[in-house]
Amino acid sequence: MQSYISELVEIEKGLDHAVVHLREQQSLVAGLDSPCSRPALLLLLSSGLRMYCWLEDRQRAIAEEIAGFRPVRQP
Repeated sequence: MQSYISELVEIEKGLDHAVVHLREQQSLVAGLDSPCSRPALLLLLSSGLRMYCWLEDRQRAIAEEIAGFRPVRQP
């Protein structure tokens, strides 16, 4: 179970970083005047969103694994 908790901590850090990067990318797209660069930035933003969603899914799966552990009863 300790490995699940460690992985969950790493995923939380990854989610925090992903949010920061997505906000930075969003501000770049919003402030861009060049239609030539916009598709590349939108591709970058969509890739960041996919990573964020993957991390959320993994976080949910690990939380379910942790919830499935039952304490061992002492006789």
